[in-house]
Amino acid sequence: MGELAKGPQNPDPLDLGFTRLWQELDRLFSQTMAAVVRAAESAGAPLKLNEFFPRIEAERRGQEVVATVEIPGARPDSLEVSVSADYLTVRGEAETRQDHTQCYRTFYRTVPLPARVRPEAARTEQQGPARLVVRVPVA
Repeated sequence: MGELAKGPQNPDPLDLGFTRLWQELDRLFSQTMAAVVRAAESAGAPLKLNEFFPRIEAERRGQEVVATVEIPGARPDSLEVSVSADYLTVRGEAETRQDHTQCYRTFYRTVPLPARVRPEAARTEQQGPARLVVRVPVA
């Protein structure tokens, strides 16, 4: 009984280290992709990063974690959301059109959550065609 209740107040140092490593890798990957986008723009071939990698912002708000997922062109029927005690994963398919060209792509993204959550109580809500909100109570 005590260990589950103590989880958020006294996290395992190994979990904290892995979460920090994951966040640092995500930051480095984002910086690298931003550089690729800038290079493509300077070459005259604009590239929109969020068309390939959904933007996910997760924050703790009181007794729940709220994650906002931006997915331009996503097909709502293709979205799969899974939540573990520490991570959120979103995958699906999207379609974009540019200059008479239609492109289909799949995406998959996993991000660490800012607090341990109760995944069995997760709920999602679609907010417009390109935004998904995931709400999960803190464990």
